[in-house]
Amino acid sequence: MKRLLQFAFAAMMLFAACEKDKEVTSDDTFGKVPQTGAIFCKHYIDSYIDVDTMEVRQYTYYEKKPVIRVSIGGFEYDYRGLSGMGNYARKVQAEDFVYDGGVGSLPSGYVPKYDSTAVLPVDQDVLAAMIKKNLAVFDSISKRIGDTCFNQISVPFMHSVANDTIMGIDVVCNENFNETHKVGSSVADIVDFYGSSPYYYIRNGYRNTQTGGYTKIMKDYGLGIDSELAMCRITDIAAANVKFFDYHFYLVFDKLPTKSGIYTFEVTMKLSKNTLKNTVTMEF
Repeated sequence: MKRLLQFAFAAMMLFAACEKDKEVTSDDTFGKVPQTGAIFCKHYIDSYIDVDTMEVRQYTYYEKKPVIRVSIGGFEYDYRGLSGMGNYARKVQAEDFVYDGGVGSLPSGYVPKYDSTAVLPVDQDVLAAMIKKNLAVFDSISKRIGDTCFNQISVPFMHSVANDTIMGIDVVCNENFNETHKVGSSVADIVDFYGSSPYYYIRNGYRNTQTGGYTKIMKDYGLGIDSELAMCRITDIAAANVKFFDYHFYLVFDKLPTKSGIYTFEVTMKLSKNTLKNTVTMEF
């Protein structure tokens, strides 16, 4: 009996050593969520957004400077093949659903036209085909930019980026802003772009080349930790080559208007695929 117990103990120790030295693969860890919410991630980027909406709103002042927060939206291609049931409603049964501004029961805000409490019908065959197609698009983009071997534990859905490049941004004031910026004129020469993109981080072998003040700025703005900051006057945004940018960024005014009050601005963002416009009211 003693020899049998010794043999069993030795076998257990050998098995434990083999498990310890075993190479960790995505199959071993994918979907096993620790308390932190992190899982094994093959890719750094979780999803790519085909941008077709842009929301703008006044944000808190940054170092006494007025700020516009810009958030993008659109159909997402994620590592699961489907970003929420909203994509299903949008692409498969668009004629039966309308957008309610994001307050409905579905993740992306899409609800049935006539019954906001109805459950979205799921055709398993259609859903499976969509997942397969979306995964193919996600994998294609990931391979194109080299995001295929991140292979680290990370919290999912922290890195959603635009599947596009910013070609231009303009901000036009509908009131007299100051002596040099009259009603209907652009204030682009006094507005800075603060955003981030993981593109160059990924192309650099998942290493960040920026240090110092960039870290504090990105932390203050809640921008991607491992992304690299893109900061420039919006008149120079095309030259900055901001591609695969994070789903939100900021427009920071360098000057205040001559008089305090409420001002309305039209924000235009030109992408390589389309042009988006929206208005924001700001109180100075």
